[in-house]
Amino acid sequence: MPKKSGKGLAAHLGSTLAKSVQSHKGDETNLGLVDLPPGIKNGICQVTDCRFSQYKSGPNEGEYFFLAAGTVITPKSVATEDGVISVQGLRTQIMRPVCDTKNQAGKVTTTDEHVSWILNEFRKLGVDTSEIEDDDLEQVAADLKEAKPYFRMSTTQGKPTPQFPNPRTWENWHGSKGLEDYDPEDADEPEFTETEEPTTVEVEASEDNGDVDENDLDALAANAQSGNEVSGAKLEALAEELKVNDDAVTAAETWAEVVGMIREAQSSEKDDSPSDLQAIAVAADEEGLDACGPIDEACEPLGIDSTEYSSWVDVLAAIAEATESHVEETGGTDEEKWKPEVEEIYYYKPPRAQKSHECEVKTVNQAASTVTLERLDDKKTFNKVPWDKLSGE
Repeated sequence: MPKKSGKGLAAHLGSTLAKSVQSHKGDETNLGLVDLPPGIKNGICQVTDCRFSQYKSGPNEGEYFFLAAGTVITPKSVATEDGVISVQGLRTQIMRPVCDTKNQAGKVTTTDEHVSWILNEFRKLGVDTSEIEDDDLEQVAADLKEAKPYFRMSTTQGKPTPQFPNPRTWENWHGSKGLEDYDPEDADEPEFTETEEPTTVEVEASEDNGDVDENDLDALAANAQSGNEVSGAKLEALAEELKVNDDAVTAAETWAEVVGMIREAQSSEKDDSPSDLQAIAVAADEEGLDACGPIDEACEPLGIDSTEYSSWVDVLAAIAEATESHVEETGGTDEEKWKPEVEEIYYYKPPRAQKSHECEVKTVNQAASTVTLERLDDKKTFNKVPWDKLSGE
């Protein structure tokens, strides 16, 4: 190495820089959290982390949250609208608070509901929770981290919302069933190249006597469409749990349309939950990430520069403050200001219909943001229609 001069960075910082370099030169490389793209179907991952930790700041400071993470084994890459993206080796993670939480709409999710979700994730990863006790949870998480089970995962893209105008991608864990003896070295997985086009995979119906994974919505839809009542009942129960419009489900012509409504409701439920972002912010601070996709997306429409803040938790606080200020200044978004009126005419496309029809507004439920419509050509009535489904043409 060249001889050190009396000028430059080392001379300027002296022992402070020398101590930092010695302390960190052997650190593992942190590549940051890279968002997975939509379009992963039946991917296979391996658990790399599973634990309970405490929030270090924010409204839930001192409370616990659950975090599990894994690494994508297959597919090696995914074809998207932006080209072929390599995903093998990227991180997927799920998080959940272990305390009562409230979203921006005032909806409370109880500790009991969060714990129920966590235990279900344990079962999906092969844990028998039938005799589990409260003081076993942390050890179960530690055991899963050590066991490193393989599990299936998919990614789905939500719809744009006022809070997140850029469609968000959700990572869905589907459990380890069928992967108990999985060996990645024996797997023969296809890989897209720059010249190949993605193929469309038809989901075939299979017998469902209660054994089909309730999280595999496409398989349930295929089974239900072929006349399987068990799969249909599972989808109806999930739609009811997510408060999907009953009339819309009844009017649907295919079970694939019902699945679309369920996925939209799942995306909306996650979009409304600041507790998810809080957990992501805490994890990003713990890992020292320079970029955090979900929070950066929330910053964009508010004009917030995340680099101006010392932590992701502080960025999240700035987002909440800016959102509250916007509502106070404008009285809400344009969507909140507008509402249809009785006897007005709009176009509405019922689920599974091929085209939109002119309908007259008969009643307006402002609290629920829904309307009752009457189709002009045949006087058919549509109840509890969300008015954001109406259009002027």
